[in-house]
Amino acid sequence: MELNKLLILFIVVLHQPTTVRSSTDVCHLEAASRLRANVDAHKRQKAERENKKKRGRWGAKGKGTEVQSTPGVLEFLLPNNETLIGRLCKSLSLHFCLTRFRYTQNPNGLRYPTVGDKMMFELLIIHRYRSLNWFSLYPQTGGCCKYQVRQYSQYGQVMGVGPAEYFASVSDFSLRNKHLSYIYSSYNETRLSNIIERVGFGPHKLKVSGKYKKDFDFIFPIASSLTPTLRFS
Repeated sequence: MELNKLLILFIVVLHQPTTVRSSTDVCHLEAASRLRANVDAHKRQKAERENKKKRGRWGAKGKGTEVQSTPGVLEFLLPNNETLIGRLCKSLSLHFCLTRFRYTQNPNGLRYPTVGDKMMFELLIIHRYRSLNWFSLYPQTGGCCKYQVRQYSQYGQVMGVGPAEYFASVSDFSLRNKHLSYIYSSYNETRLSNIIERVGFGPHKLKVSGKYKKDFDFIFPIASSLTPTLRFS
């Protein structure tokens, strides 16, 4: 099985966005709707810029160079029985738990954080985190939104990324310009294999980290819905 096809196994949206009927949430929903409109506008502008780049980069043989993708990695935690955080994830999903989008470089140049960045991001994510399987795992298991806002602050805002742009990146489960680029794994003495605990997808070369042993296979955790017999070295 090709490593690139692993993305299809992980990127499965399990839930539809929750319909909120409480009147106390009306203001939040309206604000979130406006912010999501900004996200959609950002996506359209980004697509237009990429199309212009593609049209302007035709070579002599009629083939265009690849459009540069978002410089970052979309990361997931796999449910497992080996670690505390893996067991917490398992209690919420047998497929995956979204952890973050980690920007590896500043995509926009100089942008200073604003006072309202975190509040705006919370409004964007509060009614969507379940549909993305993006749960707080510790210490607030299954909730929102301190953990999610912290991920934006640490891996997006500090890189000059606004809340709408970060939301667009973390919620983009498409296959375009993505392949398996990150594995975190730990060696398991009982199974004599390296258990894959986390994976990431992006445009970069594959990087493997963790407490793994090079001479042993990498396998999926039994607690995951993925087949535990899939192996690669």
